[in-house]
Amino acid sequence: PSKQTIWIHGVSVGEVKAASSLHEFFKSSYPDYQLVITTSTFTGIKQAKASFPSAAYIGILPLDLKVFTNRFIQKVNPALFILCESDYWKNLLQNLKKHGCKVVLVNGKLSKRSFSRFSKFKRFSRVVFSQFDLICMQNQIYFDRVKQLVDSKNMVVTGNLKLDLVY
Repeated sequence: PSKQTIWIHGVSVGEVKAASSLHEFFKSSYPDYQLVITTSTFTGIKQAKASFPSAAYIGILPLDLKVFTNRFIQKVNPALFILCESDYWKNLLQNLKKHGCKVVLVNGKLSKRSFSRFSKFKRFSRVVFSQFDLICMQNQIYFDRVKQLVDSKNMVVTGNLKLDLVY
């Protein structure tokens, strides 16, 4: 990377589009930083190219195996990682923290079905959610679900970024 990096990940089109509301903020507030955008789908890449035209890199998130995530993190060298909505990958989050990166969840959500799965593996869930330096949930229901999985003082309900978009 030629500059300090802010890495934003959105699973697919909707998450990337929601994260796009942050684009102008980062461009104006952090002009010395470059943006790296990842997604998990090819349609997400297409949306990222439209939503983040000044991004230094847009691509697919590597598989959640330590060797792949570690190699990608070393190349990107992020100072800040922003996860939009969900896609909670344990190895990725742990490797980011080991690298000294700040990790933030924006527009967070946790469906009833996902909460049920995470509840069955509380230790795993605690490890995953404790990696976040800040957790911003869409609503009180999602907030309460995550609060049952991890005791974090850095959680807040911020609303839904998708509602901030201007069409």
